[in-house]
Amino acid sequence: MTEMPYSLIDSLSDAKMELLSWQPKNNLLRLRVTKEIVREVGIIQFTQVGYIEIVPRLTIEGLQVGPESDLPDDFFSRCAPSDTALGSNETVCVIHGSWGEKYFVIAEDIEYETVG
Repeated sequence: MTEMPYSLIDSLSDAKMELLSWQPKNNLLRLRVTKEIVREVGIIQFTQVGYIEIVPRLTIEGLQVGPESDLPDDFFSRCAPSDTALGSNETVCVIHGSWGEKYFVIAEDIEYETVG
């Protein structure tokens, strides 16, 4: 995963995001996104998820694929003490909340499908 699908990031400001499912056996995370600006509902699917730091529901400003340096300084010591770096196929997805908060998903791939 090197960049977000354009159809996902288009008109994303003030969208509502909610957790649909987390399947730890399959390392699969699914989130519903309801865009206010274009009246669109879609599903984000992260595959081969290595780490999740997100709340069940939030209003978001945007999403971006970021470098490992976007993670908090203490990330590896606090959240992944046996690691010192991301895996070769892992990427950081930074979720920017509307009130300035940041959440993270580390995964190998992301897909987006419009459902309504």
